[in-house]
Amino acid sequence: MRKLDYINSQNDEYKFGDTSAVLTYTAFDDDTKVVLAGKTLTFKIKDDTAYVASAPGQLNGDGTVSLKTADIKDLTPGTYFVELWISVDNTTAIYPSKGFVSFTINESTQTVTNKYRFLTLTELINNFNKAVADVKAGPKGVDGKDGATPTIDKATKHWLINGTDTGCIAEGLTGAPGKDGINGSDGAPGKDGISPTITINSVKTLEAGQPVTVTNSGDSTNVKLDIAIPQGDQGRQGIQGVPGETALSLKLGTVSTGDVGAITNVGTDSAQIWNVVLPKAKDGRDATITIGKIVTGTTASVINSGTATNAVLDFTLPQPDMSKYMLADDVTKSLAPKVDKSTLSSYYTAAQVDSLISNKADVSALATYASKGDINALIERVKKLEMSVTKS
Repeated sequence: MRKLDYINSQNDEYKFGDTSAVLTYTAFDDDTKVVLAGKTLTFKIKDDTAYVASAPGQLNGDGTVSLKTADIKDLTPGTYFVELWISVDNTTAIYPSKGFVSFTINESTQTVTNKYRFLTLTELINNFNKAVADVKAGPKGVDGKDGATPTIDKATKHWLINGTDTGCIAEGLTGAPGKDGINGSDGAPGKDGISPTITINSVKTLEAGQPVTVTNSGDSTNVKLDIAIPQGDQGRQGIQGVPGETALSLKLGTVSTGDVGAITNVGTDSAQIWNVVLPKAKDGRDATITIGKIVTGTTASVINSGTATNAVLDFTLPQPDMSKYMLADDVTKSLAPKVDKSTLSSYYTAAQVDSLISNKADVSALATYASKGDINALIERVKKLEMSVTKS
């Protein structure tokens, strides 16, 4: 409970006109002294019937608050009741919680006694009504002037009549905030929600430049998404590759006999022309010539791995540097993860590329083998030589 106590309960009286007297109070919350620093302190004063005045509270160093009689010098002799309003921010606390604290203004030599007495409002009204009843009706008087309409000063909140401040407060002070209402009861639990299912219904490709669209062809609980994605713009043309080496060609030149078998390239590395020297038969015995191994190497050569009369020719064909080339299968594998073939309607498919490449010279194959026709021609020439040797 909030309490407001005098510092000296016997010092609650002073005489009318004494402006040096001080009434000092202490505010308590239950038995705890209220800290007043940093707060707005205001005394509100009433008499037996109504609110009559207000005055600022003066904070003392010991935490008490004083009401100076100089601030309420217009009050006439009588007993008054006081409250202390303590405000901070938008909150106001009123002390005491119950009843009031009173003080008395006694008459002094400045007050007139035994000549006038104070009337209550009720007595004043009754006396006025009695006087009106005793007055006889006289002639009608002249109409009075229109009364002035009072207004309220926004700054002081006082009544203004014709712009003159009457000193009368037009608006009451803001009351203390009401207590918080009781919390309402919890509402009924909501129904369990339905977990939706989401599936991809279709995905299609749009023309380049079209916006991405996602459409639900199902409902809110069975979502089926139809997605349309535009294809990318055509990429820039790639850098031209390094020119490949000229395909290897092989032709058979002259075929003659000699003491030692040999093959001489009288052409170039890429367009070779072989002149073949077959060993002559000795001692009248028939010589035989067969084709042994055919391998690739760095330099073209023919070695007789047999004898002079039973020659076995092992051929070494030069192979070009293949580090600059890729097999058609490797090209296809490299391109497959880079481009979606199904969307390249304006481009060759891998199969079409392979078909086009197959119509061209296969560098890898040419680099590894002589042409079938050249080999067959060489075999025919060798057979003819064998027949010539046999006949001779």
